Amino acid sequence: MSCGKKSNSKAMKKGIKPNRPARRAATRRRLGAGGAKSRKHRVLAHPAHRRVRRAGTQFDPVASPATLAGSTEHFHVFFAKVLGQSGATIAQAALKNCERDYQKLAQFFAEQKSLHFNIIIAPLSRKMDGTGGAYHHNCLATDLYCDVQLTPQLDPDATNALVIAEEVEVFEAVQAGGWQCGGSNGEGLSRALAEELYPNVLENLGYSSAATWLNSRRPNWVGRTLPTDRSGVGNGCAVLFLNYLHVQLGFAWDKICQAAAPTLAGTYMKLTGRTAPFAEFAALLQKKFPRGQQTGLATDNPFPISAS
Repeated sequence: MSCGKKSNSKAMKKGIKPNRPARRAATRRRLGAGGAKSRKHRVLAHPAHRRVRRAGTQFDPVASPATLAGSTEHFHVFFAKVLGQSGATIAQAALKNCERDYQKLAQFFAEQKSLHFNIIIAPLSRKMDGTGGAYHHNCLATDLYCDVQLTPQLDPDATNALVIAEEVEVFEAVQAGGWQCGGSNGEGLSRALAEELYPNVLENLGYSSAATWLNSRRPNWVGRTLPTDRSGVGNGCAVLFLNYLHVQLGFAWDKICQAAAPTLAGTYMKLTGRTAPFAEFAALLQKKFPRGQQTGLATDNPFPISAS
């Protein structure tokens, strides 16, 4: 949803079924510093995987064996056989929405090249509750592994939102303009656009990170980009600033996506012609969320905020 430059480690994630002890350990790695008991601090991190290549379509063990549910112009959609009818239902929802969502992202990034993806729906969380996140093997990798939400009720949009978060990272990498899929600016954009297309879905699953930055010393990850997608503080600063650009300052998402730069300050400069936006951004948030006072903010988008 973490959507960054993913690990090239040869370590293989153990276990396929969600209730095995190894699955629990893998889930903790995926969730990052927040851990299994700290939902509000979760990041859409990407664990190390070893891809198994054999004849025909072969995916990571967590998704194997996989069933092809159907195809569209830009997508093949698979689900792990262990998910049964629930997996088939979620896969059909993905097939229904994927082309519409693709066209929206292509418009945001002004991408003319036709991209092709495999969506692999798999049990990435122990309770299959959507909190296992999503991953792909590197920034340009188009095999997108996405969790399911079967409990407390089946919700295909949890998977659809996670697909967007990973898909955005591929668009970022193909664009090659400065959005770092393994850094805080690119991770922030992947989360913000997933929320744009599927409002409140990731937030309701506990992926919000804005409060993590607000409850910290509030470092400036606008003028610099944190070179990881696993920091709640870095991701929180990024999603807040991107929503500040979109809602507070009124820039459309296509303008923001196409103003790619190595830092969010660089994106701001391309959009406004001005430099050094962090002080004004931080001062606005200070009015509503005084530094040093803990906030339980459950959204990544508290804007608009009155400047008076």
